[in-house]
Amino acid sequence: MVYNFEGQDLQHLKYGTSGAESVTLQFWVRSPKTGTHIVELNHQDAAYFNSQAYTIASANTWQKVILTFSGYQTTAITNDNTTGFGVAWWLMAGSTYSGGTLASNTWQNTAANRAAGQVNVADSTSNEFYITGVQLEVGSATPFEHEDYTTTLTKCRRYFLRYYGNDSPNYPRWFNPAYANDSYMGGNFSFPVQMRATPSVSASVTFQNSDGLGTGDVSREGVNLYVLSTGAVTISGAYITNNSSDHVTVDAEL
Repeated sequence: MVYNFEGQDLQHLKYGTSGAESVTLQFWVRSPKTGTHIVELNHQDAAYFNSQAYTIASANTWQKVILTFSGYQTTAITNDNTTGFGVAWWLMAGSTYSGGTLASNTWQNTAANRAAGQVNVADSTSNEFYITGVQLEVGSATPFEHEDYTTTLTKCRRYFLRYYGNDSPNYPRWFNPAYANDSYMGGNFSFPVQMRATPSVSASVTFQNSDGLGTGDVSREGVNLYVLSTGAVTISGAYITNNSSDHVTVDAEL
């Protein structure tokens, strides 16, 4: 289970310098699978990893984990909007990733050392793995920062958007048509925030009086969409149906 960061968000860690900052990861975890579990930082620009073990001592009991990781002094995290760094919670590992020896809080690039000792959470369909209260910060642990819902939602929209056919106020028209002729109608649809990168746009929709959806120019700010038809199309005659399974997806995930 992995969370990836954009490299440009982690320049304050000063990786690649003698002043590389240590970071502390804290989270709450609960699982019926007791024993050794592994969580790692991965410096993807350097292809190096730093793993540490924590122990779930009591089945189905919430416990707090706090681990501090040293900074990486050799290679910088690239300063751009691509993946430069990640946190990974291992749930199981084959010998390729667990056949070595765990070197706790050590940056290394031997695959077999990454998850040595990890129990197999996937060995039974009755197993579960719950995690919450995750916080990664420079230095030592501080109280969990409770972010307001609007801020969190805005951040998420930078990576992924999905509009459903019965999603008010998007129904019946989830974009504003600007032009129409005998074969298509279309218009520009603006995203609520700038996407991380130019997204891919796909649709699983049914349109009234139309044969499908086409995509024109796409940018980080919006997309030009048009509805195709074998017959005449008017601005008022083509729209997404009120169907909970119909959706348009905008994806700029890392």
